Amino acid sequence: MRPSWLRGGRTQTRGTTASCEINQLMIIVKCFNNNGRLTGAQRFVRCFSKFDYQEFEEEIRQRRQKSKNEQKRTFPDQDEQSQDSSSGSNNSYSNGEKASVITLPQNIARDLTLLNVPKYVSREDLKKQYHKLAKIYHPDVMQKHEYSENQRLKMEERFKEFNQAYERLVKWVGERDKTLDDDLLKGLRPGVKVNREDGSVTYTIGKLQLEGKRSTLDRQQLLLEMIEDDLNLKEPVNFKRYLIGIWLLFGAFVFYKDFKSYYAHLSTPLENVDYSQSYFKLIQL
Repeated sequence: MRPSWLRGGRTQTRGTTASCEINQLMIIVKCFNNNGRLTGAQRFVRCFSKFDYQEFEEEIRQRRQKSKNEQKRTFPDQDEQSQDSSSGSNNSYSNGEKASVITLPQNIARDLTLLNVPKYVSREDLKKQYHKLAKIYHPDVMQKHEYSENQRLKMEERFKEFNQAYERLVKWVGERDKTLDDDLLKGLRPGVKVNREDGSVTYTIGKLQLEGKRSTLDRQQLLLEMIEDDLNLKEPVNFKRYLIGIWLLFGAFVFYKDFKSYYAHLSTPLENVDYSQSYFKLIQL
């Protein structure tokens, strides 16, 4: 037979429904909640005596509100932390976790491979690489050399590809650098700490630390870590290198097998050979 605190017969009127019993059971289960934990004696009294459930729920609500207030004082919100950091006497602040994500489209990845430049290339290095290729493939340069018509057409098409790739990369590198500069100014990049007094910056790359003014930091070192972490698309794979490597491994395997069989054939003893004097005499005749 169920106890009275489950049946609800002695504490409620005769018309008690199953839903009322479930509500009472849920209220009793709330006693075991961490926000309103009671002692064993208190739970026994609450379960087997007549008490006001509304008063009990109000007590649980107050306990939860008290616990939330304590957690809020212990772990303040991000808005409150930013206000405290801006109004406090702390001279340095570290980065947040909302830095911009720099994407690498597929066409930009192909352009980087075409011009043979890394993902963190600067605008100056990109310009030097383009001029280096232009000295070879530019139409004016080809006029000084004797090329066939087919070679000339191929080099002109190649130079057009270089030119279009260079224009796209210049635009992408400009947008990339602007995004990184904005994140640095806002303190959103990982591992960046800015001193409010003198504007000096400390950037951490693994175990390496770079210190200096924000304007004098080495752009290459910054981009080396930032771009590699942000870009979620790898550069196109050069399948020619893999094919050449597979071909070399296959050739080495075939050579090894042939050499092994040839060595086994040389080491096999000769059989049915006549070493008698008559044999050598016949050879001399």
